[in-house]
Amino acid sequence: MDADVPGTVLKRERTRDAVLELIESRSPGDAIPSERALCSLLGVSRPTVRAAVDELVAAGLLVREHGRGMFVAPAKITQELVAGDRSLTVPQAAGAWSSRLLEFTTLQAGARVGRKLRMSPAAEIVYVARLRLVDGAPMAIEHLHIRAELVPGLSAQELESGDLYEHLRATHGVHVHEAVQAIEPTVVTRAEAKLLDVPELSPALLFERLTSDTSGRPVEYVHSLYRGDRYRIVSRLALGPAAEVAPDREGHHPGIPPGAIAHGAALTADVPLGRLTPAQWRLLTDTARRYGGELRLTPWRGVVILGPVPQPEAADALRTLSESGLITAPDSPWTGVGACIGHPGCAKSLSDVRAEAGAAVGPPGRLPVYWSGCERRCGHPHGEWIDVVVTPDGHRISHVRGERRDLPTTVRNDPARLAATVAEARA
Repeated sequence: MDADVPGTVLKRERTRDAVLELIESRSPGDAIPSERALCSLLGVSRPTVRAAVDELVAAGLLVREHGRGMFVAPAKITQELVAGDRSLTVPQAAGAWSSRLLEFTTLQAGARVGRKLRMSPAAEIVYVARLRLVDGAPMAIEHLHIRAELVPGLSAQELESGDLYEHLRATHGVHVHEAVQAIEPTVVTRAEAKLLDVPELSPALLFERLTSDTSGRPVEYVHSLYRGDRYRIVSRLALGPAAEVAPDREGHHPGIPPGAIAHGAALTADVPLGRLTPAQWRLLTDTARRYGGELRLTPWRGVVILGPVPQPEAADALRTLSESGLITAPDSPWTGVGACIGHPGCAKSLSDVRAEAGAAVGPPGRLPVYWSGCERRCGHPHGEWIDVVVTPDGHRISHVRGERRDLPTTVRNDPARLAATVAEARA
């Protein structure tokens, strides 16, 4: 195709955007129309469509399968770097991460690693090579060098499951504080390509990281190779001070909504975990019938009785709704507690998270909390919240702020500690 022909570049760009819109409206693995169908759909020539598709295949957004067609590529794993108040924080990347050990031994540090860790070349380190997987797919090869005296008894199980830094803190008393990390482009060797399931010389990202503890002592030196077709880095930069915004005190809350209603009030009640009992439903419909007959369901798993309910009767009506188990006041322990459907209603859920959320209900917290039975987090809120996810290693609790996620804490088979950890995070 001659790029010098007037309008050719613009036509190709518009075709690319149209195909990209098709990709973004589908899920990974979904088919998109054939090149012939796209020509007809978009009203452009076959070379124009092919050029746009080639570009999207090269970018890792489309996959061609001989004899089958074109499909939306697996989603890239996104790692966000966020400039916090005092440092650059690294929220957990997307997906369910796991590890497979390739090598695990104790050896002498040697000159180069010794310089990195500020120790004698003859001193011992623990060397670990492991394949990192996301949702079961190979994503990276990690080479870890850890001071041996800091991790006596470090086990293969700690290296294959859960968060390594959490293991260092909880089991070995090593509290990591900061890390200096460099990232540069590279390509994979034949051996690396075989492990990562990509062609030889495929693009990759090379990470080098030196991690220190709270006293400034180097703890770990890591160099890692991440697939370039499945992994990307997003940086959020603070370019100036943010405006001071007063907290919104007029948002939704159960009870009597703010704002006067002539001759009476509306009533609102939230439903714990969005699940109404038959008795609660009858009470709500009877109450609505008594005060005008209109009952509305809300997006925040609540109900509104429009009324108007005469002011002298509003408090008694709310008390009756509260006694039935509905949430009628902002200081209810259930305010801000949400959960997915969980087991047994969802086959992918690893636990009955609704029962676990109920068992962990405590004093009202500043932040909402959402319990998910798997990494999909169906129905989770947005903005700032506490994320509780059931994993094969236990319950993972983290603080979410938009796309930013703090370093998580994992609690294993300890309901009392789980409830305390969630309460502390919400506070």
